[in-house]
Amino acid sequence: MSVAIPKTQGGERAGLKADQKLLWAGIAFSIGFTFVLWFFSIGLQTRMEGIYGTFWPDFGAAWYYWQLPAEHLWPRLTAWAFYLAHQVALWVLTWRAMHRLGDKKPLWSHDPDKDHYIVLAVNLGFVILHLVQTQVWYDGLAQDMPIWTSQFSVILMLLLILLMENARRGFFWGKKLPIGKDAMNGIYKWHGYYIQWALVYTFWFHPMDGSLAMFFGFMYMFLLLFQSSTFLLKVHLGRKWIVLLEIFVWIHGTLVALESDYMRFSSSGTSWPIFFFGFMGMFVFTQQFGLTNKKAVHFALLAAYVAIAATTFSIIGWNKAFALVSIPIAEYLGALAGWGLFALVPRLKNKRKAIQEAKPGGVIPVE
Repeated sequence: MSVAIPKTQGGERAGLKADQKLLWAGIAFSIGFTFVLWFFSIGLQTRMEGIYGTFWPDFGAAWYYWQLPAEHLWPRLTAWAFYLAHQVALWVLTWRAMHRLGDKKPLWSHDPDKDHYIVLAVNLGFVILHLVQTQVWYDGLAQDMPIWTSQFSVILMLLLILLMENARRGFFWGKKLPIGKDAMNGIYKWHGYYIQWALVYTFWFHPMDGSLAMFFGFMYMFLLLFQSSTFLLKVHLGRKWIVLLEIFVWIHGTLVALESDYMRFSSSGTSWPIFFFGFMGMFVFTQQFGLTNKKAVHFALLAAYVAIAATTFSIIGWNKAFALVSIPIAEYLGALAGWGLFALVPRLKNKRKAIQEAKPGGVIPVE
């Protein structure tokens, strides 16, 4: 089934649509449940230390701080079992819902279907289950998997968004990539399944602890899980909503780096500029074009970005100015590589089909 993104229409201001009401409810829940998470995290590590032993200190960038000091059967078993159940349930329900919705009514509606509410209920159930699992056993998948797997799964999600939004806002400073129809259809068709994996994997990678980094990280995760549950609803395509989800990683990434630099590990302050200026640069050079076409706004934000960067690096040292380009280069090059992959697959399929049809007797039968 081809799932092309429709052209956005204006003039839909006469009251909130059903999916828009659902969006506001999702935002309210995401914020509210994050405070529930924080409340239940009070004294959590002290209680876990009484059961499992003292948490180890942070050993640096490759170390994950929020994990038990040793491997234990039930924390490990429950984290993996609940992750797999969550993952399989979402994939099955999404596949079923995508096909049913496509058969019953036009794609991209304002009216949530019962399948949307089923997926939302499943996500809610696993969110509550993860809170309980953290309170009882604490550990997530981090005990067995390196931290970079969680980080890069979400980074790849951001790369897919760059490609999908190319037609509406361009790739860099409003300029669009010439992405072909076949490649875009592949991205639209499969992006949801990848993003759901990235979100569910990252969700179960971390315990529901309440540090500053975790607080905003889980708020971001709840918002993303809600977004993944609104497939084929027009609110799923909202420009402002999508940009909000993209720039939230700017807030979360910077806070995680600040907590690592100044609160838990060292006072070197070497990592926060990478996230602060990296994701700010993505907003200035790409994401803002999804919000406005006014050149005055574009250049005003660019001027503010340059002024903040010049002031900051004149204080902390220009030897750290690589922070300006680290994340943007990785995202842009990664998105280009993804474009190449999605463009290559249909070409190979078409080439194989042409070779088969050129053989005597047409397509080779499958034995």
